[in-house]
Amino acid sequence: MIQIAITPEIEQYANDYLKDLRGLADKPEDRLTRLVNDLNRANLTIEATYVQQIINNYMDIITAKPNDYITRIASFFTNLNLSWKIRLNITQKDGTNKSVYQSVYMHIVNAMGYDDVREKIFPKYMKKLNIKSCVYCGTQYAVSVKKGKKNRSKTYLSTYTLDHYMPKSKYPYLATSFFNLYPCCAHCNQIKSDKNPIFQLYNTSNISPFKFTLDKQSFLKYSMTGDSDDLRIIFGPNLGTSQQIVDDYDNYFHINKLYKNFNDIVEEIIWKYRANNTSAIKTLKNSGFNFIPQKADINRFILGNYDKLDDILKRPLAKLVQDIAKQLGII
Repeated sequence: MIQIAITPEIEQYANDYLKDLRGLADKPEDRLTRLVNDLNRANLTIEATYVQQIINNYMDIITAKPNDYITRIASFFTNLNLSWKIRLNITQKDGTNKSVYQSVYMHIVNAMGYDDVREKIFPKYMKKLNIKSCVYCGTQYAVSVKKGKKNRSKTYLSTYTLDHYMPKSKYPYLATSFFNLYPCCAHCNQIKSDKNPIFQLYNTSNISPFKFTLDKQSFLKYSMTGDSDDLRIIFGPNLGTSQQIVDDYDNYFHINKLYKNFNDIVEEIIWKYRANNTSAIKTLKNSGFNFIPQKADINRFILGNYDKLDDILKRPLAKLVQDIAKQLGII
């Protein structure tokens, strides 16, 4: 729900990420080369040529920025059936073969090392970017538990749920592209699936196209009834965003339906608003909150969430909390 500026620092993350990929025990470029050989042996020359293109452009593909995707998409086959299933004798790193029956695009995704990316590499960069919650809805953490590659019956890993901005079923060569992987919750991942993208996480500046507002009439009604069910949260456009974009986004991810479940959070913000100017809160603020390491974290303590725009993706519901707190003048 917030867009991140691609700074030189983030560009360096993408380059470091490429180095990490090339540092894997079974390098993706080596796996792709073996896949080319396996496809040629199966007389699937068009598919082999497709994969060879990925190898030839590997570095650029992995670090490609979103605005580069259109030109890169145009440079690849458009008439290749990526969804049809084929059985291949996949050559392993140790020279053994494994018979695998799956779609063409999944053969490519696996050769690009997507499981290794998700389990071993990408979490490090999400920590650097301060991303923990779903970039689409912001209501849940973007983590899940899955069985690891080894000893799958015993080993479970906590890892990120990742969506592909450009769907891997249509553009498998972007399956591990740094800027194509979006942390999200299971709800949004399922909805997005292989649909065309509607929200671009990376941009030229840190901006939030959307905002939440507490409906004033519902606030007045709540003030009389004390019933949080009377509160109404409005999902709307920020400056520079059209209402149509908001409506499209809501229809896509069902934001209004999701946020109907968080009236209690808004109610607690109202309580903090009513207490904000009391002598007790002022005394606490003036005391310096000595038990808090950083003075800048006082608002975070009061709100129970992060209060800075750059921290919105650190914790679920931070966007809602910040917008309503600003509307009520708490921050």
